[in-house]
Amino acid sequence: ISTESEEEGVVEAAVDMFGLLLPLLKDLDVDTRIAGLAGVESIVKSGTKTAAVVLLPSLKQWLLSSDIAFADHIPAVESVPKGLGVLLPICLQGILAGSVEVRQEASVALGSLLRLASVKSLEPHLLLTMGPLIRIVSDKFPPELRTSLLANLGLLMEKGGPGVVRFLRQLQSTFIKLLGDGSRAVRRAAAQNLKLLIAQNPKLDSLVSELLACAKAHQAGQREAALQALEGVLLLVGADVPAALKQPCVEFFDSCLSDPDELVRLANSRAFAAYFKGQCLVDEQGTHTQVEMRIHEAVGEAEIGIYNLHARLTLLAACLEMLPEDSMDLGRAYKFASQYLQSTDSMIRLCVVVCLRRLSLHFADPCQLTRDLAVSFTKAMDDSSADVRLESLLAVKMWVKAHPHVARDQLEVLVTSLLESVRHKNLPLKIASERALVHLLAPRTESWVLDEFLPSIPPHLAKRVEDYVERVLCKLPIGSDDEN
Repeated sequence: ISTESEEEGVVEAAVDMFGLLLPLLKDLDVDTRIAGLAGVESIVKSGTKTAAVVLLPSLKQWLLSSDIAFADHIPAVESVPKGLGVLLPICLQGILAGSVEVRQEASVALGSLLRLASVKSLEPHLLLTMGPLIRIVSDKFPPELRTSLLANLGLLMEKGGPGVVRFLRQLQSTFIKLLGDGSRAVRRAAAQNLKLLIAQNPKLDSLVSELLACAKAHQAGQREAALQALEGVLLLVGADVPAALKQPCVEFFDSCLSDPDELVRLANSRAFAAYFKGQCLVDEQGTHTQVEMRIHEAVGEAEIGIYNLHARLTLLAACLEMLPEDSMDLGRAYKFASQYLQSTDSMIRLCVVVCLRRLSLHFADPCQLTRDLAVSFTKAMDDSSADVRLESLLAVKMWVKAHPHVARDQLEVLVTSLLESVRHKNLPLKIASERALVHLLAPRTESWVLDEFLPSIPPHLAKRVEDYVERVLCKLPIGSDDEN
C-alpha cells in the first residue's frame, strides 16, 4: 500500500484486512497463528515506510484491547523466529517519521508490544530498536512523548538481554543529560532509568561521579532529579559505594540540608538515608553515630533555621523507613520529632506526623511509647492544617493495618478523637476518619473488638460508638476501608 500512489479505497481495504488478521496472532491453532503473521507481514511490506503509519491505529487499538492487553505474550510472535520484527517496524516508523501525534501513538503501541515480548523474541531486534530511541529521546518533543520514549528504553533495558551492555555508555550519558530537562516528568523518568542501569553492571564510580556532578551543577528541579537517581543507585549497590566517593557523597548531602527548595531537601534526605542503609552493612555502629549526629544536634527552630530543621525531620523519616530497626534509637527519635508537633510552620508539623507514622510501624508490642504515639496522633487530628490532619488519619489507619493489637491497645484514646474527626465538612478528612475507624473496630470481620471495647468505656460514649458503627461503618462497601 502507498498513501501517495494508491487509491484511498485500496488503503482502507488493506487497513481493514490488517485489523482482521491481528486477532489471529493469538489463535489457539499454531498454523493459524503463523498464517496470520505472514498475512500481516505481507501488508506491512507491500507499502512505503510512511504508509505503515496508517496501520498504527489498528495495531495500537488491538494491543490495548482486552483481547491481548492482559496476556503475557503474543503467541504468533513467539512461534516464529524473529516474529516480533513483523510488528516492530510499524511502531518504529511512526516514532521516527510521523507527526508529533503519530509519534506519541506509536510510542504507546511500542510500549505495549515490548511488555508482551519475551527476552528471546526481543534480542534479535535490540540494535534496530534501542539505537533509534536513544538518538531521538533528547529531541525537542513534548514532555509526554519523551517520557513515553524513556519508558520504552526502560523496557528495552529490562528485556533486552546481554545485548544491552553495548549501549550502556550512551544510555548513561543520555539519561544524565535529561536530568537537566525542563519537564519534571522527563527528569523523573530519566532518574528511574538510571536505576535500571545498575542491573547491567556499568562502571559504578563513573555513574555516581556523574550524578554528583549533575546535582551540583543544576538548580532546583534538576538537582532533585539527580538526587532521586542517586537514591535509587545507592539502594541497589548497598555497601559497594566506591571508597573514593563516600566522602564526596556525604559532603554533598550535608550541603543540601539547608537547600531552600523543599523538594530538593526531600530528595536529599532519601538519598542520604539510602547511603546510610548501605553503610549499615559494613559499620552499623559508625553509621548510627553519623545519623544521630545529623538529626539530634538541633535544639530549636531558631537555632538551626526552618530549612535545616525540615531536612533533619525528613532525614529521620527516611531513616525510619530504610534503616534496620536496631540501628535507630526509637525513643530518642520520638522525643526529637514530637517536640515540633506544635511548631508554627505547618510544613514542619506535617513532617513530624510522617516521622511518627513511620516510627509507629516499628513497634510489634504495646508500650509507653505506643501510648505516646496515640496521643500525638490525636493532637495532630485537631491541627489547623488539613494536610496535617489527613496525614495523622492515614497514619492511624496504616498503624492498625500493620500492628492491629498494638493500635487497638489505645482504642479509647484514638476512637474518641476519630468520632470528632468524622464530623469534618472536609470530605477527604471525613472519609479518612471513617476508614481509620473501620480498621480499628472491624465491626464486620472482628466483632470481638467492639464486644470487649464497649463495656470498658463510659455508657454515653459506648452508645455513641455503637450508634455510629450501626448507622455508618456497617454500611460501608466491602473493601472501602482500603481507600485513601
